[in-house]
Amino acid sequence: MLVRSGVPSVAELHAREAGVKLNSCAIALTEPQSSAASWTLKVEAILFDRAATRELGRVETITPLVTQTPSRVVAIATCPGCRGFRVTVELTEQVAGEHECEIELGELPDLHAAAGLVAIEPHAIIYGERYYYLAAALAAGATVVAVPRNVRIWTATGWALAAGGTMSVGGGPAIPIPAATAVQIAPGGKLRGPLNVTFAGIPAAGGGYIIELSQ
Repeated sequence: MLVRSGVPSVAELHAREAGVKLNSCAIALTEPQSSAASWTLKVEAILFDRAATRELGRVETITPLVTQTPSRVVAIATCPGCRGFRVTVELTEQVAGEHECEIELGELPDLHAAAGLVAIEPHAIIYGERYYYLAAALAAGATVVAVPRNVRIWTATGWALAAGGTMSVGGGPAIPIPAATAVQIAPGGKLRGPLNVTFAGIPAAGGGYIIELSQ
């Protein structure tokens, strides 16, 4: 199925006959070698009642400029006993010009794993396991919090009990933290580790932070 930027497109794979169950689905993507576009794929299992679906997860693809592979399997979805699979594809971020890709779904009848999504390309948001947090008190002076590789940052919030401190994400600008006030930086999942969230000049009264993350 041909997908063009601008409008989400939906591809489906169904069992060949009524009453037949599917177990697994391979999701393949083909795009021009020179493409700088990244695509987000929402993957759902279609249950026997066609109106009912279960979201298995989402995958954000890596551009061929990085992978050097314009045609590849980007994910494998499993849901034993379902009726089929539905994949909704849209451009992750707007990049200049028009972009397109081909999406193809293929049955993998011999896989019988538990329901879930395995991302061949690593930037996946697995349904039901989206968020977790890093949180701690801030001592006076500087604190550097390391965010691991391929982990997304949704929000980073810092506060101090007196004025004078700053916070920054991934080497970005240092944002002043006023006294007894929380400051939040919200990349919305667009920044990934490895990177540091840095708190500097925290006054003697101290403070704290909470960083919201997802895989």
